[in-house]
Amino acid sequence: EITLESIYARGLAKNGCPVKILSRGELESAVSVEAHKFSKAAAEKIEKAGGKATAFEKDGKAAE
Repeated sequence: EITLESIYARGLAKNGCPVKILSRGELESAVSVEAHKFSKAAAEKIEKAGGKATAFEKDGKAAE
């Protein structure tokens, strides 16, 4: 599972800044990812691998 907190903790984005997941490479196993936004291709790859892409508003609420 990749959460917004783990992204910030690893220094992949500045704490509190919006995070958008882009498509690059391939996934070989299912993974759940939380971010503020996903590119269409990234969300498709995550879901095709059996994972889940969860988009959150900047205030931390799940986006619809």
